[in-house]
Amino acid sequence: MHLGDRDCSIQRRHQKLLEEAPAPEIASDIRSRLRAAAVTVAREIGYVSAGTVEFLFDGRDFYFMEMNTRLQVEHTVTEAVTGLDLVEWQLRVAGGEKLPLAQEDIRLHGHAIEARVCAEDPERDFLPSAGELHLLQWPSIESIRVDAGFTTGDEVPATYDSLLGKVIAWAPERKQAAARLAGALEHFYCAGVQTNERWLARVLRAPAFLEVRHSIAFLGERGGDFAGPKEMSPSWLALAAAAVHESEAGTADEAFAAAPSGALPATASALSPGRSPWATLDGFTPNLPARVDYAFKWHGHEHSVSLTFTRGQLSAAAVDNGSPMPLVDLSFSGASMVPAGDFPTGDSLAGRSVAARIENRRVQADYFRDGIRLHLWAGGAHYELTLDDPRLKEFSASAAQGGLTTPLPGVVAAVAAKVGQTVRAGEVLMVIEAMKMEHSISAPYDGMVKAVHFARGDRVPEGSELLELAPTATP
Repeated sequence: MHLGDRDCSIQRRHQKLLEEAPAPEIASDIRSRLRAAAVTVAREIGYVSAGTVEFLFDGRDFYFMEMNTRLQVEHTVTEAVTGLDLVEWQLRVAGGEKLPLAQEDIRLHGHAIEARVCAEDPERDFLPSAGELHLLQWPSIESIRVDAGFTTGDEVPATYDSLLGKVIAWAPERKQAAARLAGALEHFYCAGVQTNERWLARVLRAPAFLEVRHSIAFLGERGGDFAGPKEMSPSWLALAAAAVHESEAGTADEAFAAAPSGALPATASALSPGRSPWATLDGFTPNLPARVDYAFKWHGHEHSVSLTFTRGQLSAAAVDNGSPMPLVDLSFSGASMVPAGDFPTGDSLAGRSVAARIENRRVQADYFRDGIRLHLWAGGAHYELTLDDPRLKEFSASAAQGGLTTPLPGVVAAVAAKVGQTVRAGEVLMVIEAMKMEHSISAPYDGMVKAVHFARGDRVPEGSELLELAPTATP
């Protein structure tokens, strides 16, 4: 018997990212023949268990591709529309029991879509991302199912698939299911590795997806359309500064509350618990405006934000010194920072929200402070900012940009270069395998290989120098 059909056309590099049931926009006669063909395949080979038969569909006819003798990752969408536990069914059949229902008893209700949340960086051509998960919060929303394999504190290794977990949405109609899933993905919070959930949320809202005008070539042709913002709006910069300020004030409050009573001034002990005059961090300066300055780096841009305190109100001014954006000075004299608790936050990041009224508009963001890094989730995007400290200088040569260091941990799959070899720009020197994908390290310029530091099969940490290349002298 069959349990309906699914569509898995949203793929990147032959890796499925969005799956749905039932398959949309298929004529009823074709759908009937498709399901009958799958049952015929299983019957003719005498197959006993759960299985998945895959076909290619060109819009007019379908062609057998393969049969997977197991449930697949996307079995959850079939469970959502049938109301059945397919894992239980599989175990019962393996134990010799008969199928609990007949074909005519199977009913499909509504539509379900699944998103695979993966540890990969959409901003760097989806390079796998490994490391410790400093924060991982999955959405907890009605009609949303989460099958998670990781949680906060876990280590994402470079030796396995990049899948962190699955988020599944059900609704009576397809467009409603897509909207629910996109909204749920924007209530996923992760810090420590790069993830693809905001990018997938944009795909789910794309007209081509909603109108079923996509195919397996869709992301290869249009994937760049769903990239995150290239600029950071002044509103988010203001909230980023307010988030840092709030986190520092909270740290000072905790230190105040933990201090022995004898170590505090007599006046301080009379204050309300948890609030120290030294924890207000209001930038008080005699005879000058009360101001606190912050500096951030994001995507190569340098941003400075000033928070000014006036009669209990907090305003912000932001300056972008980056290139190619022009120098701007944006005043937020009308911005009033208020506690996030004044606004309903829904399924936000618990205890880590900041909000403001800017020119009669309410803006809100969730944040997570991780040392000098500030993660800000706002406007459907995830911004990872670095608090600028002139004592700390970061340099990273990326293989994707032609560098000779590995941008991710992995295993050397192939070494094409030899010491003394003359190579041309773009020539592949080494291949690194990580999370079931291969990444080529290419020569950034014409030159001669001076040294090769790793051999095939060696494990390489992220940022390791793989080769040394001397540029060819130009006449």
